[in-house]
Amino acid sequence: MNSEGIVDTGLNILRLDLGRFDRRFGIGPACWPFFDLLWIHSGSVQIRIGGANLTLQAPDGVLIAPDVAFEGRSQGADASICHFDWTAPDLACPHGFLRPGLVAGANLQTMIRLLHRHAAQNASAEIRKRLLRAILDGFSPPAETDPPSRVDRAWQEATEKLAEIRSLQDVAALAGLSESSFRAEHRTQHGAPAGRHLQRLKLRHAARLLTTTGLTLSDVAAQVGFAHAESLSAAFSRHYGQSPGRYRRAHRHLA
Repeated sequence: MNSEGIVDTGLNILRLDLGRFDRRFGIGPACWPFFDLLWIHSGSVQIRIGGANLTLQAPDGVLIAPDVAFEGRSQGADASICHFDWTAPDLACPHGFLRPGLVAGANLQTMIRLLHRHAAQNASAEIRKRLLRAILDGFSPPAETDPPSRVDRAWQEATEKLAEIRSLQDVAALAGLSESSFRAEHRTQHGAPAGRHLQRLKLRHAARLLTTTGLTLSDVAAQVGFAHAESLSAAFSRHYGQSPGRYRRAHRHLA
């Protein structure tokens, strides 16, 4: 396993790993607070993501969005994973996952193998970052011609300064809107409550800090804009089904 740290607010590799799935070692169940690129190099797996059932036959893979539950099984498959933060497409996975383009499989497999080789050889962070971005292009939906809306620009800015975001009113101010107008525009564009999205952003970042730093719970709460550690603990337990301390112990290998 290789843990990577890229100094880039948009892209940060957390973990690269190679392994094998079979009857003894299945996939999940899991629900990560970061993106998970699962790639099948040989063999096949059956995986359930949200309400979708997928069969991945090498060379094939799936890009799973944060906070999306998944699990799978295989009779035998060689696979790799890449866990990473990626702020740019935070609202771009309406189904919880993305698939590669129709003709991208072989090219992506070559690039993914090269990414793991670069990591093993301690290639520069910039080289690995550029390669991962090229890989992600193979999963991205067609680029939009319209610029980001003021709502999405506000979310991008809020993601970079969560410690200063105490309420949805703070996010609305970044868009130059009242809270009620921001709520309405967000729901129109994304079909979900803005308050829920803010809570998910805060808890997802809290989960990252718990698994990748030694910060106390009070410090984590301050970093993600919660007034008290107790408030964070209650919200975190409701969202992830376990306390922050238990979550940290269970995911300590990511630190």
